[in-house]
Amino acid sequence: MLVQGELAATFLAGIAFSVIADLLMESWKKCEQPGFFLMLWLLIPLPVVVYGHLLIKYLLPCMPAVILTCFRLAESVPARMAPAGGVILIIGATIYSVLILRSDAEFAEFGRSAMAELIQPHTATGETVWYGGTFSAYWYAPLDGARLYVVGTSEPKSGDLLVVGFREGGRVKYSLRRLHICDGK
Repeated sequence: MLVQGELAATFLAGIAFSVIADLLMESWKKCEQPGFFLMLWLLIPLPVVVYGHLLIKYLLPCMPAVILTCFRLAESVPARMAPAGGVILIIGATIYSVLILRSDAEFAEFGRSAMAELIQPHTATGETVWYGGTFSAYWYAPLDGARLYVVGTSEPKSGDLLVVGFREGGRVKYSLRRLHICDGK
C-alpha cells in the first residue's frame, strides 16, 4: 500500500511522464529533430527512478535540456505575460528549495538523534555497541562510541549490542539488538 508521500510522488511522476511523452510525440510528428533530441536528453535519469530514493545529482545531466526546452516553449508566451511568469517561477523555485533544505536538515537530525539515543546510554555503562556501515549509522555511530563491524576483521562477542537500521513503510527506523553468537558446537 502506498503511503501519502509515495502517492504524491507517483502522481507527480505520472504528470511528468505525460508531459515528456506529449512533447516527444509532438516533436516526432513535426519532424523537429532538436525538440526530439531534447526530450530524449530528459530521459537520462530514467534508469535510476526504480530506486527508493532519487538523488538530485542524477537530474543534473538533463538540466540544460530542461532550460533549452523552457526557452523553446516560452516563444509561444505573449511578451506581456513573460515577466509575471518569471516572477512566479522564481517564487516557486525558492519555496521548493527551502522545502528541500528543511527536509534534508530534518532527515539528518533524525539519524543524529537516533544514534545518540540508542548508543550513548549503553556505551556510558561500558557495553560494546557495534554498527554496520549504512546511512546515518556510518557517520554518527562512531561519534557516540560505537564500533564498526567488519566481517573477519572485528568480531563482536555474545551479549554485545548491534545498531540495526531497517526500512518500514518508506521510513528508516533504528533499533538495538543484543547479539547471541553460537560457536558452532
